[in-house]
Order: sequence, then structure tokens, then C-alpha cells
Amino acid sequence: GYEYVRVETGGQKVNEAYYHNRSFLLNGELKESLLTDSDGNKYIRQIHGSRYTNMVTGSETGGDSICDDANAFVSKDGYWTEYYEAEETPQITTRYDIHYDRYHNIIEYVDEGDITVPGDDWRQIVTYLPNTANNMISLPKTEKVYDRSGQLLRSSSVSYSPWGQPAHIRMEDSLQNLTAVTHVKYDAFGNVTALISPENVNNERSWSSFAYDSL
Repeated sequence: GYEYVRVETGGQKVNEAYYHNRSFLLNGELKESLLTDSDGNKYIRQIHGSRYTNMVTGSETGGDSICDDANAFVSKDGYWTEYYEAEETPQITTRYDIHYDRYHNIIEYVDEGDITVPGDDWRQIVTYLPNTANNMISLPKTEKVYDRSGQLLRSSSVSYSPWGQPAHIRMEDSLQNLTAVTHVKYDAFGNVTALISPENVNNERSWSSFAYDSL
């Protein structure tokens, strides 16, 4: 593939992008992109980097140092964005990282927001149903969101039927001490037959039922 791509739009915008094209693992991945106007004034610069984990040794490294036939998976993506708005230096710089397990499920999301503002940072941790025997490897089990200080902001959990269908979805707001639970029922064919919504402020629930044509 191409290492460098330049796209001009209407003679006013110029988007330059650089890609990996010399590595089996990285080929086609974006390295960096830059949006400018026709006069060369910068607006948005994006930088992307990945880390890989060797499934045999468990060691983490950059893709350039792993041989083409290595048994590896992407364990982390990092995204850095600089907003220039035609100024010489970035006016705002943001960053976030995404961590994956060996099945490419997102297990951690770290958002630093504006890197000069510590108060807008947050982190999300996700776990998955551990049922590889039935190939249920990407069903979220729990999700928790924390602020920079480690304060739990909100969380959710899901319980499943033996066939991997969401049966109970529980969401909690730790700051306001609120809990919402949704129940889902199915027929023998896996069709949703009932949906019970969370309670409202009057402790009332709505119930939706579904019927299907016979075969």
C-alpha cells in the first residue's frame, strides 16, 4: 500500500496522511495525518501508535520489532490529536489509549482529554464472560468507569442465558446512588418475548411483550 497520501479538497483543504507499508503487522495502519489549508496553516494533526503482545512469550513491543510470522495480537492503540486552528503551536492536545485482550476485546479505555486539564481524565475497565468452551469470548460482563482519582463514577453488569443472551442488565450511578435493572426474556428459538424496563421515580416499570407467527 501507499506510504503517503495527499488529498486536496476544493483548493482550500489539504489532508496529508502517512501509513505503515513496510511491516506485515502494521501495513495499512495510519502513522500520522495533518489537515492544513491551501496556505499551509495547520488545523488538526493526528498521531497513532500500536503496541503488540507476543502470545508465546507475553512480552509487549512495537510492531516493527516483531517478525512477520510471529504469533502476536494488538494489545494497545494510542491516539494523539493536536488542534492548531491556524496557530503555530497546538491550542488543545488530546490523548486516549485503548487496551485489548487476545481476542481484541476492549478491556481498558483511558481518556486523558485535554492533556493540560487533569480534571477531565477518566478510565473504563471492561471484563468479559469467560466461556471459551462455547466460543463466548466477546460478551461484556462488567464495566466500570473511574475518574482520575480512582473514584467509581458508574458501573454496569450483564448476566446471560446459557446461550449467550443478555438476561439481566444492571446499571449503577455511584455518584447519585441510582440503580437501573432491565430484564429480558426469550422463547426457545432465541426471540425476545418480554422486556421489563427499570423502575421510574414512582417505582413503576414498563413491560413490553412480543409474539411471533407460528412456523
